[in-house]
Amino acid sequence: MKRFVVLVVLLLPLLLLAELPPELNNSYILWLWENAKKEGGWIYTYGMPAIWANYGEIFGKFEEFFGIKQRDIDMGSAVVLARMTEENASKNDIADLKPSFAAELAKRGLTADYIPVDFHLIPEGQKGIDGKTKSVWIAAYKGTLGFMVNTQLVKQVPKTWKDLKNPAYKNLIVYLDPRATGTGVNTVEAIAYALTGDPYNFKPAIDFLKELHDMGLILTVDPKVSVAKWERGEAGIVVNFDYNLLDWKEKNPHIPSVIVIPED
Repeated sequence: MKRFVVLVVLLLPLLLLAELPPELNNSYILWLWENAKKEGGWIYTYGMPAIWANYGEIFGKFEEFFGIKQRDIDMGSAVVLARMTEENASKNDIADLKPSFAAELAKRGLTADYIPVDFHLIPEGQKGIDGKTKSVWIAAYKGTLGFMVNTQLVKQVPKTWKDLKNPAYKNLIVYLDPRATGTGVNTVEAIAYALTGDPYNFKPAIDFLKELHDMGLILTVDPKVSVAKWERGEAGIVVNFDYNLLDWKEKNPHIPSVIVIPED
């Protein structure tokens, strides 16, 4: 079961049902199941923690149906790329990382050559087959960057990226590290787009983040996903993708909060 990158989208129809549907109760699925059990009954993942993209529930259902448990090492996209390269993709079954990093893995021949039956339905730019290695990558989901705002700590809710330059936000802003995570890179790209109209004009975005740091507005820059500071009421503004922010808001009803998609 080694050398898979992102196939979660294929599992969803199976995982969200109370029992295996008849069309999945076939010799191929049973063969996969038997071989997975022979490997020890574990699925080894990189960068797929329970609090990200509802993986906790997804892999919980997988265990419920098949008795196969997940063992994840949480890490950002850049670390996943480096680690899978070092290990020659021999230690994990599946990983979640930024599409451009997944494409690089495929270029290095470090992903499977498996092509799902619905591959042709996935939009261009959200899938790829490397021409030389024939390795495949798939984008299983997408989202939009936004802010989760604790309205007890933040009285003036930011509506744009530029609004973050508010002295009232001292030690309140949390974002993911662009040196280690794909989401961090996306954060830089989003700021660049807001400031210049070009998501790849990184210099103004880096200068903007430096200004936030110089103003003392940044609480932490995290190398991997964590909501601990939010749950403790320390973080006032968390930058992340909307699918995560909405989930974290729902799971912390005791914290008065709003989700903002920046207007710029």
